[in-house]
Amino acid sequence: MAQNARSSAPAMQQFDGGSDVHEQDSEGSDDGEADAWRFEEIEDDEGSDLPPPREVKLQLQRQEQQEQQQQQQQLPPAEVELRAEPASNCPRSGVQGQGGMEEIALTISQEPLEKKLADAAGAASFEDLHRLSNLDLSKKGLTCLPERMGELSHLKCLRLEGNSLKALPDALGLLSELRELRKNQLRALPDGIGCLVRLATLRLECNQLAALPDSIGNLVDLRELHAWENHLATLPESLGQLVALRELHLERNRLGALPESIGQLRELQQLDLQGNLLTELPESLGCLAELRCLQLADNQLARLPESLGGLTALQELHLTNNRLDSLPESCCYGLRELQELCLERNKLTALPESFGELCSLSVLRLGYNRLTGLPGSFVQLQRLSQVQISNNQFLTVPVLLQELIDSHGLEVEHDILPESTLQLSVVK
Repeated sequence: MAQNARSSAPAMQQFDGGSDVHEQDSEGSDDGEADAWRFEEIEDDEGSDLPPPREVKLQLQRQEQQEQQQQQQQLPPAEVELRAEPASNCPRSGVQGQGGMEEIALTISQEPLEKKLADAAGAASFEDLHRLSNLDLSKKGLTCLPERMGELSHLKCLRLEGNSLKALPDALGLLSELRELRKNQLRALPDGIGCLVRLATLRLECNQLAALPDSIGNLVDLRELHAWENHLATLPESLGQLVALRELHLERNRLGALPESIGQLRELQQLDLQGNLLTELPESLGCLAELRCLQLADNQLARLPESLGGLTALQELHLTNNRLDSLPESCCYGLRELQELCLERNKLTALPESFGELCSLSVLRLGYNRLTGLPGSFVQLQRLSQVQISNNQFLTVPVLLQELIDSHGLEVEHDILPESTLQLSVVK
């Protein structure tokens, strides 16, 4: 290629047109020296392995482009951008603060979470968020929280559901003003959770918790505890220290027993234990004088405690799908406020004579048992509106039940053939 440049003018012109690099390097010298330099380079280039100047330039450009691409690949790509929206556009998601701080919607990138919070709130640093009261980080794909969360000393509501959190920082226990905490997919709780003494609602549902820490008993202002759909096999005795608790949701866990201290929850109004492995209940359960709803369906209960009659405020009792073959005679005397009783899918062969003491009962479900008759006191249940007795061993509709049907228009669900049909079957 260098030989062609010497022997033909067009080739020389092509070389001159592509030699901008050399012209720039020779700036400041006279034209004669520059021409001599170019001529000598052409002469030396004969037999040399070096590429022509234009190819050198192209190689430098390609090398520069490759270096830029490598630098871009090394930069951590942002997953999503951070954006701020007016409160009207995100009524349930964002950050709310005192003093006019507007509600914002957050999306999390790979930058530190505390920096994103500060930027989104228009603060110069994370420390400036000291007045933050409500923080919504639900469904943000979080796998961890910074220890500096403990610096948000005025935080009262923290929402974390819909993430992939496996643990919480110990510093969370420093949030003394915190009243509501919602979490998700946790395997354990830090002992520092017991420092949140003003916490009112604790939501732990749909996690992988195998136990609750003993320090949970320090949450003396707790009103609601939601821990359903976990792996809980036992409960700490300190649970009885939650003296302000009104709702306790523990359904669909692996509980085989309840602590005796549960009877100390004197303010408890709703207790849900459906879908566990309970075989018996503690006698202390009868001390829950304010309890309105007791859900015990889908367990393995073979008997009920005599103290159950102490639940004088109870309105709903759900015992479907257990192993009960009888009911305590004494328990019916105290359940005078009971309105709904569900006993389907047990092994009941008879009801106690005291059953008529359930004077407020309006809905009764007795299907899929082994009943052959009803107690004489059944006729006292004047408020009954619905009765389900199908899949038992009744040959005919009990006379006492028929009396209620005739006098009160009682709605009865059963699978008993009419008496005339039974007589025809015998004749055949």
